[in-house]
Amino acid sequence: MSYQFLITDNRKPTTENRQQTTDNRQPTTDNRQRTTDNGQQKTDNRKQTTENRQQKTDNRKQTTENRQQKTDNRQPTTDNRQPTTDNRQQKTDNRKQTTENRQQKTDNRKQTTENRQQKTDNRQPTTDNPQQKTDNRKQSTDNSQPTNKMQDSRSYKDLEIYKLGLELFFIIHPLTLQLPKYEMYELGSQLRRSADSVVSNIVEGYGRRRYKADFIRFLVFSHASCLETINHIQKIAHLYQDIEPKF
Repeated sequence: MSYQFLITDNRKPTTENRQQTTDNRQPTTDNRQRTTDNGQQKTDNRKQTTENRQQKTDNRKQTTENRQQKTDNRQPTTDNRQPTTDNRQQKTDNRKQTTENRQQKTDNRKQTTENRQQKTDNRQPTTDNPQQKTDNRKQSTDNSQPTNKMQDSRSYKDLEIYKLGLELFFIIHPLTLQLPKYEMYELGSQLRRSADSVVSNIVEGYGRRRYKADFIRFLVFSHASCLETINHIQKIAHLYQDIEPKF
């Protein structure tokens, strides 16, 4: 019994030591767990870094492809610049040609001016004698006096051409009333209006006689209406021979 008790007593320190060893091992286990967690974290970080690097590599590839695409796109632009350069050269040549043409025109104008000056100098001896110039003007006025009846007329009624046109209208109007009824508003109406236009344009032109261009224009209208009247008369004379002698 005493021996058994002694063994039991000797075992107690050993149990305590084991407990102490176990307690000491517990922090080590915790440290290992932390180390394992840190290693896992580092592994995850390395994976993330690897993925980031792969992403950067892909981005660089994409950037390289974009640059290559831009380079390819610039090539047609470069090719297009050559025709543009040619066009600019053509424009430059055209401008030079235009400048030369303008210079030529300027020289021609100078030459024309010199010729006019020469003509003026040649005419100068003719105008040195004012009395001779006055006599020439008087002679010209006297020569034009018989043909200036239109300006001396106080009214359009005094114009010989007006009297002839009015007489023509007075003859034409009653004759058109002898045409068949279906021609009263066809050839008859056209003939009356054209004969009236001969006289009316003379009167209107005379009213604008202070403007020479207008006066001449209305006289041209009157002449055209006279030709139209003759044309209508010829048609009626051919179609209606029973009244031909009256026309």
